[in-house]
Amino acid sequence: MPSVVGKGHLMLARVVLVLFWVTVALDLVGLTVGSPEWHWVTKSLLMPLLACYVAASVGGRVTRGIPAVVMLALAASWLADIALLFPGTRAFLVGVSLFGVAQLAYTGVFLSLGALRRLRGRWPVPLVYAVVWAGAVTLLWPMMDDLISAVAVALYGALLAVMAATAAGVRFGVAVGALVFVVSDFMVGLSAGGVDGLGQLVMATYTVAQFLIVTGLLRERAQRGESVPSEPSPRPGTTSPAS
Repeated sequence: MPSVVGKGHLMLARVVLVLFWVTVALDLVGLTVGSPEWHWVTKSLLMPLLACYVAASVGGRVTRGIPAVVMLALAASWLADIALLFPGTRAFLVGVSLFGVAQLAYTGVFLSLGALRRLRGRWPVPLVYAVVWAGAVTLLWPMMDDLISAVAVALYGALLAVMAATAAGVRFGVAVGALVFVVSDFMVGLSAGGVDGLGQLVMATYTVAQFLIVTGLLRERAQRGESVPSEPSPRPGTTSPAS
């Protein structure tokens, strides 16, 4: 039986979503003006705000089903965001590992939604992502500071490619979000390899990617009848406007 999401929760979701995009804009401003403190604060708020949006959108029911997995992915992404705020190889490896957890979570929910069955008629998609992964590893491997970082990037890239390929078997918005995630993380790899000036593009594409994946999964959930907007019940002795 579908769960009911009240109008109050839906209004809260809209407010939180506005706050999310305002925070994205402030983060990009902080990167543009070169304020690390500003970036620390705004970046640390992004995934919690998106998680609050998910919680409000499903009426607070986030302990099972699609919302639970999405919350896990956002929590891992949030911890990864914080880890990557710190310099050094150790922080980079922690961040990459946590993002790997996020990609595994997303892949798991895509598979549970029947992504493999739909991909049978879209076999070029996994092939393209495999080629992209091989090309990215070939380019980024010599740019890494050490072997451990290079291996971590290659392994994470494989998880990311699998996530993006399976996303193509869910719905268009999710597939686009996954593709943008690949682009964003490729730029993260370039930045880790010494390429400067990509901060704004990384954050812009990263937030758009997460938003598209999350909202796409919420739409998939609604389409499958797991949630419906609430309608006020008519009082006893009264008729509905449509009668």
